[in-house]
Amino acid sequence: MNKMGMELITDHERSAKWNHEQNNWDVADKMVFQWKNKTEQSPRFSILHDALDWMIARNS
Repeated sequence: MNKMGMELITDHERSAKWNHEQNNWDVADKMVFQWKNKTEQSPRFSILHDALDWMIARNS
């Protein structure tokens, strides 16, 4: 945990969509980032830079 009491959580968001033309599944797996502690949590970000900007703005 960092000195501000929030931990950066990394996770994966997975999705699948049927591709009718190719007759198979298009599967996506992307990394997401979220700040979290016992009392609050940030939105989920797909770009690490955006997660860091959120934390900087929160503590300004």
